[in-house]
Parts: sequence; C-alpha cells; structure tokens
Amino acid sequence: PIDEAYTFEVSSAGAERELKRPGDFEKFIGSYVAVKLYSAKGGSKEHLGNLVSYSEENGVEIEENGKNCVYAKSEVAQVRLRIKF
Repeated sequence: PIDEAYTFEVSSAGAERELKRPGDFEKFIGSYVAVKLYSAKGGSKEHLGNLVSYSEENGVEIEENGKNCVYAKSEVAQVRLRIKF
C-alpha cells in the first residue's frame, strides 16, 4: 500500500484522436472527421465530413456537404475525429 496521498490519473487517446492505422479507420467508419492536406484542394487544406472509407490504394473518402470526396493517401497529412455540435 501507499502510505501518503496521491492522485490517480487515467487518460485515453481522446475524443478527437488521430486516425493512423487501417484498423482505426475501419473502427470509425461513419464518424465525423477532419482531413488535413499537405496542399490546398478546393480552396482549403482542411476538409470536414463523415468517413466513408479508407484503403491504402485509394486513400480517404469522406462525405462532405452531401457529396463524396476522395483524398489520395499521399495528399493527406492527418485525419482526426471531430466532435460535431
């Protein structure tokens, strides 16, 4: 046993965690995400939408403003879950 007072902290990857592995993408299909690109596409480097699919060959597909958009893996800097209010 511990004789003195202490603080026990528990943490997780967070509500807006980064998706890195193929399994992460599979788990969160349908979730709201932010896709950050290396270069602007359609006037923006960040695109928000629901995750439709992911594959090593085709990249990340999201439903953005009612249409499906595909971003090649080489274009994508980061994909994070987003909380939609």
